[in-house]
Amino acid sequence: MISHSVMDGWRARVGYIVPSSGTTTQVEWESVRPEGVLFVCSRVRLETVAVDSIKSAAGELTRAARELSTAAIDSLIQVGTPFVLVSRNGVSGSIEDMLHKESGVPSMSMAMASVLALKQLGVRRLALASPYTPELRMRLEDFLAKSGFEVLASEGLGLISNLDINRLPAHISYKTARQALAKAAGAEAIFIASGGWRTFAILEALECDTGLPVVSSNAAGLWAGLGLAGVRESIPGHGRLLLQMQHEILETAARTYSNPAKTHQSI
Repeated sequence: MISHSVMDGWRARVGYIVPSSGTTTQVEWESVRPEGVLFVCSRVRLETVAVDSIKSAAGELTRAARELSTAAIDSLIQVGTPFVLVSRNGVSGSIEDMLHKESGVPSMSMAMASVLALKQLGVRRLALASPYTPELRMRLEDFLAKSGFEVLASEGLGLISNLDINRLPAHISYKTARQALAKAAGAEAIFIASGGWRTFAILEALECDTGLPVVSSNAAGLWAGLGLAGVRESIPGHGRLLLQMQHEILETAARTYSNPAKTHQSI
């Protein structure tokens, strides 16, 4: 039975826009949901993680943000790392500006949340794991390079069905990340990209086994969604990002996106 405190979201209401075929974000976020926080979802149609399909789904983001604006949300996260990769040559900011304008609340794409999470941890040299096709992996590597990171090695699964990605067991993300790290001498962190890929069950073990911080898209999205809503509660057992729950860089970025007169180059 769901308590009235959860239903009301008395502490914070975090909105998120997720691909229609995606279920992992909902499951993982709910598994660690702080008391008094409510997650409110809207969806955009997406079946394949291909450029044309993502562009079509991105056209629904405005509608989804407007829908969530009626639910008294406190923050908004656009779930799905590739959306930024196919918009404006991989430049974020345009998505954040649109989401903020339509929802009226602090907003962030999952791709930019991941960038800010990595910067919050103070790392630059990355081992990258993703389930994406080679084309999207190249776009992701380019996006990360433009954001100030060096991708030392990248491993991917070449999957195009978003439903297939969401059905992957968590141990596949662990093994793929270890394969990338084995080729990434000097890496300072591991980034596991894709909101559809299960990672919460392996984040702590992967950090323990490698001695490096690990950021996954869902961990970064949750960190940003809670932080933008003013929730600072530590979430143990799922990596140092959620354990520390520090948000200085996120707060600076949020102020930039809420002020169209500023540019995004300094983020």
